[in-house]
Amino acid sequence: MEVLAPVLRSFTEPPALESITVGEPRAGEVRVRMVAAGVCHNCLAVEQGLYPDMPLPMILGDEGADVVDAVGPGCALLPGDHVTLSWAPSCKKCLMCAKHRPALREDASPFYMNDGTSRYSGGDEPVMHFGSSTYSPYVVVAENMAVRITSRVPLDQINESSEALAGKELRGVILFSEDGA
Repeated sequence: MEVLAPVLRSFTEPPALESITVGEPRAGEVRVRMVAAGVCHNCLAVEQGLYPDMPLPMILGDEGADVVDAVGPGCALLPGDHVTLSWAPSCKKCLMCAKHRPALREDASPFYMNDGTSRYSGGDEPVMHFGSSTYSPYVVVAENMAVRITSRVPLDQINESSEALAGKELRGVILFSEDGA
């Protein structure tokens, strides 16, 4: 699937809209259509070059509210399910997850899928993930990053509520149109 997404290529320039390919979900993965994405201090810090060792190019965005668009084999989620995304899901197996600190998992990378590859590309070049890369109108994530929520909750209000509950400083919200633009 071809979409326009803001791609960060340099820590000295803001992300620019580029045509990228969003790959199909593989086993245990889901593709979701973004409805709203939060703009938080983590993404702004990356964009401003405060973490210059991160791999580029990259699509930022680490939280969002979405609708499942497609699923890979073995998924319990279904197309049409409303979900919110977690950038650091628990594997429920390792020591850090047992201590309720999934962001410190040693076996996970926020820049790649669980198999060590990216589901985004620009031409022949892979484009890295930043957690769930919610600034893209369509994202592919491991199923355990997508948390099913009731369809009665307005998706455009999910980020504001979750950020407030987490005590994070929300810098803005990106709302996507029905056609993913």
